[in-house]
Amino acid sequence: MATSSGSLEQADDILVVDVNTTPTTSNFLRQEQRSDANVQTPSRRGAGIDKILLRRMERMERKIDDVIEILKKQKSQPGSTVQKPEDCPELPLREMSSVDDLECYLSFDNHIDLLVPFLTRTGGRGEKEATERVLAELLADKIASNYNWMGIIRKDQPKKLGLK
Repeated sequence: MATSSGSLEQADDILVVDVNTTPTTSNFLRQEQRSDANVQTPSRRGAGIDKILLRRMERMERKIDDVIEILKKQKSQPGSTVQKPEDCPELPLREMSSVDDLECYLSFDNHIDLLVPFLTRTGGRGEKEATERVLAELLADKIASNYNWMGIIRKDQPKKLGLK
């Protein structure tokens, strides 16, 4: 659109001013008012996105609340603590002979299934920490010092430990 004192064009919601000509202030303001009616402001365009984001955030909050409720229920259940199986050898193992007793105990498949929940409750913040905690639950320091990370007894006997 051209005015008598300058050249103004509107392309894709952007007002382009020809800098070689200088429009008068009154003509420029009139042109701005006309173009504002057709232009979607960022706040109008963003309103739809805001609604979508708000709905998603509300949905996430509901899911978080559901997870918190589930955790509260699990924590409040009286039988939720896992006990060591009754016929399992005393842990942590303090004698080399008790390692053999544990090996014999674990040779039965259902015994492993009973011991796993007891050991998994120790947890950890990664594989290394969880492994260290489970081993601390199984073996006293005196016995653990006889083994390397492969489960093989050092020097004395090259017997591989069957704990997996």
